[in-house]
Amino acid sequence: MAIINTKIRTLAFLQLFIGIGAFAGGLGFVMDPTGVNLGFLIDWLDRSVFSSYLIPGLIFIFILGFGNIFGSIFTLKKNKKSGIIASFLGFYLMMWMITHLVVFPFHWIHLLYLLFGFAEVLLGIAVYLANFSQHMTKKVPLM
Repeated sequence: MAIINTKIRTLAFLQLFIGIGAFAGGLGFVMDPTGVNLGFLIDWLDRSVFSSYLIPGLIFIFILGFGNIFGSIFTLKKNKKSGIIASFLGFYLMMWMITHLVVFPFHWIHLLYLLFGFAEVLLGIAVYLANFSQHMTKKVPLM
């Protein structure tokens, strides 16, 4: 049981960390869609479907930011869907970071968040399997 609680706390912390960072970064892009204040060049978007950083900023805020913040709450409340939610958000973060590695100049933070996404997927699967095994081992009274 202690191992399960450690996984839950670790996953919730990771989700909260990702969520707060994504919210802050997204807010920076919404407030300055040129990206200049965050050290981004508008020319970097030439290889993307976006003409400014506004839509990516909104995606950061609502999917990666609020998604992970609410995901951490679900995880801490031991919601049975928390592992699936975490795995989805981690996979989304990984795809987002792979896109960054292809579109933008290399920066170490893209690799770091790619690893965070991978860790979120793995911890999400671990929490899901732990919840599933607990459910399967519960004794159900026979009539």
